This record gives sequence, C-alpha cells and structure tokens, in this order.
Amino acid sequence: MEKSNKGSYSRNFMISDIWAILLPIGGCMLVISILLLISSTSLNRSELKFGLMFLLPFTIYLLLVISVRHFDLESRGNFLSILVLFAILIQFIILNTQITLSDDIYRFILEGKMIINGLNPYATSLNEVPGDFQSQFLPLVNNSHITSPYPPLALILFAILAWINEDPLIFRIVFSLSFIISIVLLDKLLIGKNKWKTIIFAWNPLFHLEVGNGSHFESVIVLILLVGLLFLEKGNSVGGSFAFLGAIFLKYYAIFLIPLFWKHLRKEGQSIILIGILSYLFLVFIDPVLVTGLFIFAEAWYFNASIIWLLIEVTTSFLIAKQIAASIFLLILLVLSKKAQERDVIPYRYAGLVIGSFLLLQPTFHPWYLLWLFPFILMDEEITPWSWIILSGLIIFSYTVYIQYDANNVWYESVSIRLLQYIPFYSLFFLDFRKLFSSSAVKAIHFFKKNREVKSS
Repeated sequence: MEKSNKGSYSRNFMISDIWAILLPIGGCMLVISILLLISSTSLNRSELKFGLMFLLPFTIYLLLVISVRHFDLESRGNFLSILVLFAILIQFIILNTQITLSDDIYRFILEGKMIINGLNPYATSLNEVPGDFQSQFLPLVNNSHITSPYPPLALILFAILAWINEDPLIFRIVFSLSFIISIVLLDKLLIGKNKWKTIIFAWNPLFHLEVGNGSHFESVIVLILLVGLLFLEKGNSVGGSFAFLGAIFLKYYAIFLIPLFWKHLRKEGQSIILIGILSYLFLVFIDPVLVTGLFIFAEAWYFNASIIWLLIEVTTSFLIAKQIAASIFLLILLVLSKKAQERDVIPYRYAGLVIGSFLLLQPTFHPWYLLWLFPFILMDEEITPWSWIILSGLIIFSYTVYIQYDANNVWYESVSIRLLQYIPFYSLFFLDFRKLFSSSAVKAIHFFKKNREVKSS
C-alpha cells in the first residue's frame, strides 16, 4: 500500500513537472513564431505569404491546446500567470508593428475628434467636415462618405481616447489591455476541469493580431460582457444588466443575448434593460439619423459569408438570401430563448449557439468577429469547440481578398478560399454537436410519432 502511494505521488510529480516545463516552452515557441511571422511578412495582408506564415504560430498554438487539455490545472495557480505573462509579451510585440490589417482605427480617431469639436458623426460624414478639421488620417479612412455606424457608447469611448491623444497607439493600448483583463476574467468564470480552456482564448494568434494590429474594439465589448457574466454568477442582476446594456451600446449585436439571459436578469435588471433600450429606440424614432450609417453598412456589405453565400447561389438574390437567413436566425433565437427560460443555470451553450448562428447567417464575417463568440463557447462544460478553433486559424485566408483590392482596387472573393475555411469548420461543427443534434432528432421523431398516433386515433 505504501509503495502504491509513493508510486502515485511520483507519477503526479512527473506530470506536474511536464506541465511546468511544457507551458513556458510552448509560450516561448509561440512568441518566436509570431516574431517570424512579423519579420517575414510585415503583417502585409496583401500577400498570400501572410496567411501561409500565420499557420506557423497557429499550429504551435493548436498543439499547445491539445497538450494542455490532458493536465489537471484546477489547482495550478501559476497557470494563469504564465498565460497572462506571454499574452502581454505577444501584445507588446504586436503593438510595435505598423497597422496593416485594418483601417477602422482611423475612423475611430476621427469620429472621436468630431465629437470633441462639436460635430455629430451620425449627421455628418468624415468627407463633409470643415476644412480646418482635416487630418493626416482622413485619407486612410475606408468609406469616409458614410456616417458613423457605431452605437453611442462606442463614440463616447472614441471621443475620450481622442481627447487624451489623437494617436492610434493610445487606442491600441486600451484595446490590448482590455484583451489581457478579459483573459483574467474568463479564467475566473471557467471552473473545475474547464480551467485549461483559458489558453484557447489567451494564446489564440488571430485574437492577438486583430486586437494589437487590427486595432478592433471588440476586446472592450468582450471585457464588459465578461464583467456582466461575473455579476450574474454572483447573483447581482443590476450589475449584470448595466454591463449588458453597455455592451449593446458598444455594438448592437449584444442585444441578441438579452432574451437568453432574461430570466437571470430578474425584475430589477429587466427594468434597467427595458428602460435603456426603449429610451434609445425613442431617440431613434425622433431622429432616425442615429442609425443611418448602420443601415447603409448592413444593406450593402458582403464579405466572407458562408450560409448566405449558398442562399445567394440558390435564390440569385441578395435580398431574398438575407431575408431567409434573418428568418432562420430569428427562429433559432426564439427556440433557444424559450429553452433558456426553462433552465436555472446560466445558458452559456445557448448564447454560444446564438452568437455563432448570427456570425454564420450574416452577410459579413470578418475574422475579428470571432472574439464575440469565444467566451461563450468556452463556458460550455460539455464541448470543446474544435470547429471554431480551427476556423480561427483558417479564417485568416479571407484576407486574400486584399491581394487584388490593395493593388488594383478589385474586390474578388475566391470560392476556393470559402471552401478552405468552411468545409473543415462545418465538418467539425457537426461532430462537436453530434450529441446535441442526435438528441434533438430523437425528440423530433417522438414528437411526430405522437402526433400521428393522435391523428390516427
């Protein structure tokens, strides 16, 4: 018996040693691979080499995720410290690169500057501002003739950061810090055997590039949503409702989470949400210009779609395809919202399915949109989202559209690039959720059988 205990202790010690060595070495390899990606491509989205070289850090990341999942990390306090340390190092490296992946940040700066100077970004486009407003960033803004599509809280955030300094680096640092803090909060939400999943979010190379170089404020939205989830976990529905309301007024898509979490917001939180949303809708009714820019983007934009692409091929109509996709999404939202109200636990799985469906059914699917989704799918205790993890590596090839666009101003999306991304994704997605789908199918069969029996009798 004594020998058995010693042997068990020795095995546990060896496993602990392997884990303690594997993670720092893996972190170093990930950092080196990202340095190689930067040095060899300068993160130039207009070259195929960028996507191909990205597979190096992504492969290392994927191997680390597969390896770490086999270790019991529930009691390992230094696991999070190592993750955060290397995440900070990666962000520091990427913050020192020239912005190449997106020009959105220049719109953020200038719309913030408009507010500081008493101009309304909802009523005046960047092309219409007075001459003394001209900025070195104006020629870099994409679609500067369209008024702002962003919710009011996002514009307030831009104005505050622009007031501090009209420097892209200020915005980038805030977005990076939001991402780092989100890693810590996500780790607090993940419990027990799911602790290891923090690495899926913390070390994902796509997220690091899109936050540090792409300079997208999705990381701020994720941070606020995670704060809201922590409030709800502690039974603080008021704090949770304010956080969810903040997320909605940073990016409108967050409103789809409200029907799912409605039960957990309780009466106080529900009142806060209703007052906030109805007040804003009243303002939009009085002055529809608040959403003019948003509707222009929603009506015309089309990029990297999957399901809508197939619907367009079948219907030969963009409008009809969008209507069908919207109907499917609303049906999914209604069904899952009803299911969420029947359960006492916080519906992370349903939230992941709703946001995932929204991404797959909308006409535009940029790589950084995946940031919205991952906190929710990682909270699902029963499923490791391998399909979405793989997509976060393959979606980088959507940037190949810029090879012709940046050189010749020709926007052409290759069918082969779509297939490269979505065939592996959908294949793995149905494997990820095979149990869920099979149980739903069995219930549906029983339901139809029961109906037939009733009719026949």
